[in-house]
Amino acid sequence: IVDVGINDFASSSNWTIFPNPANSQLFIKNEISTFGKSFTYQVADLTGRIVASGNITNPNMSNTIDISNLAPSVYLLSIYESGKHSKQLRFLKSKG
Repeated sequence: IVDVGINDFASSSNWTIFPNPANSQLFIKNEISTFGKSFTYQVADLTGRIVASGNITNPNMSNTIDISNLAPSVYLLSIYESGKHSKQLRFLKSKG
């Protein structure tokens, strides 16, 4: 049996977001060691419009995404590892 690297992909996609629903800040964290890897994120509304994006500076610590300017709704958080789509998570932006 030859290992084709499936575990490498899975090991970097153990992301959690909290709280959910969120009001003004969303925290994102990877539970698996990601030393030496580069991550970015995009937040999209349900029409697919990108409403926020940025770098995940320390994937193994809680990173904060400011969502205070978003309207209450459901959003999709896409995480990219070295430019390649790695994970997509849904969250609810609650009323202030």
